[in-house]
Amino acid sequence: VGSEMCIRDSLMICLRVMGFYVKKFFFPFPLNFTILDVDPLYDLLGLFIVLALPVLFFRKSPAGGFFIAGLIFLLPAIAIAMRAIAWTPYAERYMYVSTAFFSLSIACWLYNLIKNDRLRFIVCLLTLSVFSLATFQRNIIWRDFKSLLEDSIAKEPDFMETRLIYGSILLNEHKYREARLQFERAKKIFVIGYDARPYLALSEIDYLEGNYRKALEQTNEVIERLTRTKGDIKEALSLKMNILRELSSANPPLYLPELIKTTRDFCEKEGDPYVLYHTGKSLLRTEAGYYCLKRACELFNDRDIYKDFAERLLENKDLHCP
Repeated sequence: VGSEMCIRDSLMICLRVMGFYVKKFFFPFPLNFTILDVDPLYDLLGLFIVLALPVLFFRKSPAGGFFIAGLIFLLPAIAIAMRAIAWTPYAERYMYVSTAFFSLSIACWLYNLIKNDRLRFIVCLLTLSVFSLATFQRNIIWRDFKSLLEDSIAKEPDFMETRLIYGSILLNEHKYREARLQFERAKKIFVIGYDARPYLALSEIDYLEGNYRKALEQTNEVIERLTRTKGDIKEALSLKMNILRELSSANPPLYLPELIKTTRDFCEKEGDPYVLYHTGKSLLRTEAGYYCLKRACELFNDRDIYKDFAERLLENKDLHCP
């Protein structure tokens, strides 16, 4: 039963992809950078196209031949829709090659259908005008990455990746309120498993706004869940170090031991000596900073000049070592 359902679902996806992209050629609106779902009614259009293929093949007309060639070049789009091997399962860019053959097909068909040269010219001019205006409008929106993300979110509000990227841009612009709205919305989008990115981003906003205790509490929750699900906690540990560094500056006896432990955990996870070196520099005159620099020295190549820099910092008398 399971294999039969798998075959049936795969067949439906094939028909849906064919119907969707053929429709996209004739009527590409709305123009969207991220397409997650396609209406199941496209299965019927795809079925009609499949049934028409033998007729097109045996007629051996140029229009039919170009159309069949366009469908052949759509086959990679079927594989993309079936498996998560691209950013989005459906996208207009997956049919660029097919569009060339579909265009030749429709040109041959219109040439045979319309006998009057003047009418041919008028139809061609109107078609080019409509699609040129649509392309111009899309270029206006898509020429700026931020406006592209805004347009994508408006048309596909439940796509987490665009919300996370847009939220990060707002965060870099110090628009914390707007960024928080994007990450809160991303947090509510259903995903399989646990995605820590929106939660970490919200913790970072609290950290940047000076709400260190709340940020620490949320980051600990993320680390706990990632540990439970065997996820990568390196980024969460890095954020926790920054939070604890601020808290320990105000109350060293309370938070300094936790900062040292977190730093040790981070160093065990982080294998990049350059990251460890710069982390150690940011924690100078602390035991945590010493541990990072020492670990960086162990990982650096002997010929790397940064190893000399790290060793000099470790030899600094003002550095509080354990």
